[in-house]
Amino acid sequence: MFEDELTSKFERTYGWSWLLKLQEELRRSPLDKAKSWSESLAPLADNLVEKYKKFMTTLAYPVRVGTHTNTAFGLIYPLEFDAYGKRNYLVVHVQIMTFVALFSVI
Repeated sequence: MFEDELTSKFERTYGWSWLLKLQEELRRSPLDKAKSWSESLAPLADNLVEKYKKFMTTLAYPVRVGTHTNTAFGLIYPLEFDAYGKRNYLVVHVQIMTFVALFSVI
């Protein structure tokens, strides 16, 4: 998914963030139908987590523009997704980015 050069960056990070938020809400839901949807969505969500991890390592500094590409805006939901799943895959990457942001001169 998202491997083609034309689509590899599509909706990064805004759309990725919303998909992970949807997956988190489906996991939290007590409804049986939500569990089924969550299982169906899991491969895509896992793929996007991997893409986030790769994307975070390519950034020299946070993207601070006021658009959908803003990394702070784009990471809120993935961090909640990560914390709820008790995975902490993304947390380490965000901590590194926070350190870089605090000590970088832009």
